[in-house]
Amino acid sequence: MALSKETVLQIIACHAKGMTVREIAKKAGLEAAQVEVCLQDHGKKPIYNKAKQDEAGKRKKALITDEQKEEVHRLAEEGRTQDYIAKKVGIAPASVSRILNANKEKEPASAATDTSSMDIKQIESSGTVSASKYTIAVRKSQAQRALDITKNILKDIYEYMNESEQRAFDLGEAFGRLCTAIEEEEDENTQT
Repeated sequence: MALSKETVLQIIACHAKGMTVREIAKKAGLEAAQVEVCLQDHGKKPIYNKAKQDEAGKRKKALITDEQKEEVHRLAEEGRTQDYIAKKVGIAPASVSRILNANKEKEPASAATDTSSMDIKQIESSGTVSASKYTIAVRKSQAQRALDITKNILKDIYEYMNESEQRAFDLGEAFGRLCTAIEEEEDENTQT
């Protein structure tokens, strides 16, 4: 959706006053990503956090709030990309990377320890189980996680499509469902 000329001028004026992307978005009633894109389109460098100054007037790093860090982790768990997270939270992409990597050093890899799948829990609680059943359950859990991440990435892409691109995408999705239904019906007919 294109922004009105008045909105663009408001964004640029707020940026000139030193307002952050989040502050501008809140004031203009927009998403942080829209403000960021507008600023970049007009040759302005988005401000993610206001720089603090110490007593001597030297620039200090802006602090990222605990709420922002929690939002970063929540969006990452949903499988969102780091660029999407940075735009949504209103911080620099490098900050998103630092926040996510700080936890990686403290926690084991999720793929190696993921036991959220019901199948895995059932296998573990049943006592003795073959290694192949456990491996299959782990692979199924990993495949589901990959599918969830892919769905979220497609949602992100869909968000940035214009209206005609979204209609074409929806049409392709509906066609795919129709083809799947036809194939399933043919499979049922051949089995009976």
